[in-house]
Amino acid sequence: MVSRFSPELIESRRKGLQKFVCRVANHEELRNVGGALSAFLTVSDEGGFSRFKADVVQQLGASSNGNDEDIHTSHEGNGNLPVPPKESKAMKWLAKATTSVTSTMSPVTVYVSSNDTQIQEMERYVISLESQLKNVVQHSSNLVKKGKEVANGLFEFGLAFTLLGQSETGTVTSTNAPSGATAQSSALGTALTQMGHTADTLSVLSAEQSEKELEGFEEPLTDYIRLLTSVRNAIGVRSSKRHVLSVAIRDLGTLQGNMAKIENVPGKEDKYLQLSTEVRAETSAVNTHKAQYLAIEERIIREFGKFQKDKEKDMRKTVLDYIQMQIEYNKRMEKCWGGLLPVLEGVGGDSGGSSGGDGGGDGGDRVRNNSEVYDSDLVGV
Repeated sequence: MVSRFSPELIESRRKGLQKFVCRVANHEELRNVGGALSAFLTVSDEGGFSRFKADVVQQLGASSNGNDEDIHTSHEGNGNLPVPPKESKAMKWLAKATTSVTSTMSPVTVYVSSNDTQIQEMERYVISLESQLKNVVQHSSNLVKKGKEVANGLFEFGLAFTLLGQSETGTVTSTNAPSGATAQSSALGTALTQMGHTADTLSVLSAEQSEKELEGFEEPLTDYIRLLTSVRNAIGVRSSKRHVLSVAIRDLGTLQGNMAKIENVPGKEDKYLQLSTEVRAETSAVNTHKAQYLAIEERIIREFGKFQKDKEKDMRKTVLDYIQMQIEYNKRMEKCWGGLLPVLEGVGGDSGGSSGGDGGGDGGDRVRNNSEVYDSDLVGV
């Protein structure tokens, strides 16, 4: 049976799962929600986790039903309030439809919160940051693609030089050829072949570097774009809940206005009692929507503050890791090229070979000196 998942894909998913679990475990609210994290980490069989989820859903359903019963029965059993007579389903539907049409024709006044300005600033900041991060990710992706192209180019380049070196080594095969010419041809062929091997090594380094940049720089930034999308979605949930609250407040006002019109009007006692029941139910609904809205708003502000602190730490680490990655990569590239200098400078005649040997030493010194200057400049930064 052929495996569906490569080791690289499994490792990528493992890292993603580890990041997710760490975020949940470090979140003060999420890690304590109904033992979900503990069950996710400890329950080994799929059936056991399914039963756990079913129990949680049942508990949430029972809690919701209990709240609904409290809302609908809160006025019953109160001796000070008369219980309105029961109406047929058709009459109830007609009353609700009439109220709904009347409310729909009335304009909705948006509920105003003291945190509106702050959350509007958050939304503008998130939109701007998301746009800039997408721009960085796009250019980072282009660099990764170019790095892979460079790796392929170096491979072809190295192969060409290897074949050239092998061809140069076999050019002088005559028994009458001077021994010096044979030696020089062999030395040049060896140097050219070494050039090809070096380019091949650089090809491997470039390919590895592209994968490191993808995993260590592009993917973390892409993950932050997903986080920003979640922040915008949370702000969108707040807007939706505010609309629901605003509509509920409008409907309550409509019911209260209708109730005031028939108060103390002879023959409207039953209608008045019906409206009073609807007003109590709508008041309870408004209070519920308002509590939910304020909870959402408070959580957004709290989570956004945490997001900003985590972003500063994570961005700093991501950029520093990227810089260190580039330093190490360039040092390894420089080392490969530096090791090739003595081989090429040693190609030539007797005098050239001697001077080439010295040149090889000077080449090594030049590589080391350049590296030292490079390091000192970085330290200055």
